[in-house]
Amino acid sequence: MQWFRRAKDISREVKEEFELTSKSLAERTERVPEDKPTELAKIFNCPMSLSKVAYQLELDGVMRAEKALELLLWEYNRRKQIGSPVVPVLSYEFDFAVKEGRWIEYLYSDLFREIQKTRELYNLEKVIEGEHSIPVEKVMHILSEREKLANNYLVPVIKKWKKTHEASTNNDVAITLCAAVLKTSHSEAIIALQQAKRRLIRILRKFSEAFELSTDKSIFDSDTVFKQPSLIGKKLSEEVASPLEKIYVLIDELEKSLQAMTEYAIAEIILEITPKPIAVEPTVGVSDYLIVTPPILRDGMVGPDLKEPCDFLERDLVFAKRRVIAVKENFLRERIRKVHKALQNKGQGIEESAAWILHKISQDFSLTPMSTENALKFIKKELENKEGDLNELVEKIITDYLWDKIVLPIQLEEKEA
Repeated sequence: MQWFRRAKDISREVKEEFELTSKSLAERTERVPEDKPTELAKIFNCPMSLSKVAYQLELDGVMRAEKALELLLWEYNRRKQIGSPVVPVLSYEFDFAVKEGRWIEYLYSDLFREIQKTRELYNLEKVIEGEHSIPVEKVMHILSEREKLANNYLVPVIKKWKKTHEASTNNDVAITLCAAVLKTSHSEAIIALQQAKRRLIRILRKFSEAFELSTDKSIFDSDTVFKQPSLIGKKLSEEVASPLEKIYVLIDELEKSLQAMTEYAIAEIILEITPKPIAVEPTVGVSDYLIVTPPILRDGMVGPDLKEPCDFLERDLVFAKRRVIAVKENFLRERIRKVHKALQNKGQGIEESAAWILHKISQDFSLTPMSTENALKFIKKELENKEGDLNELVEKIITDYLWDKIVLPIQLEEKEA
């Protein structure tokens, strides 16, 4: 899957998107009721503007207000440490909170979704997993794919973040992006970055061995060299290197501190940190979604072959009749959460993946047909006036619906029989 775009296009789009969405976030924040923000401001001892933006991010389904406020305060305190604190005036504090809130919204929503679309790279790396001798052709393919993802997408985001954050460093942006990608704290992100650095160096050294041991010297000819900007700060016209030389340069960069690294090296580390997509095996014997059991029967015929996420949920809905009433909050909710997450990892949004579950299950259990459009409308209607984590709200809606429409009727049929 080729999800990268040209760097100059991304830079322009990021700028335009930020200008539009920042205005939108500011307008929404101004309408936020002040009871919850006031309470947060007292607890965290922070300006009211920051707590209002944090609460709006919670209403938007980005994250809990407390978590958003911690992230806002991290940058707020960083500004103090560099000797350029936010002016303690309402308008300045509000402007800071909105701009930083937009970055949080982008990094923890848009970037988080985009950065997981690394299926092609993951498939390439999966092929060589466990191999002692890696063909040079495969190494070059992987290096090329990493370059496209890191250099054409992540580097522009890194540059934009640094440009909009006064006196920020590569260390700051690396920690911020890592925390967003892993959905973790800044302290844990620091540890993850160091681990990823060491892991990536080991991988690159293994790649360099493949080149060094290769008998095909044509890979070092002029036809195989290609340009790589942003590695060591040279101009594009001056930066020409063979694949092996590029590996050496990148290893040298990774052995430096985060502060001293180039933006491209930071992008490579973030790419290494990114959670891998869930592998979908072609056989019934292995599953990354749920525990595999033999196929269930449907109308006297063999039912789902347990390849897609919803196949497992169909099976578990039938098995739910064997559980006690606690299935509503435990067994069934847990199964729905796994399937919902699996669909999101395949590229669907939170509400869209929930709508697909309702659509698919309504077909499998011969309920009143529910199209994905109608299912999405149903989800959105149920979410009205509800606050909290969007994933949890959506999963509860699905649990309640399937319990009422499928599990409870199955249990009643069992009692009558």
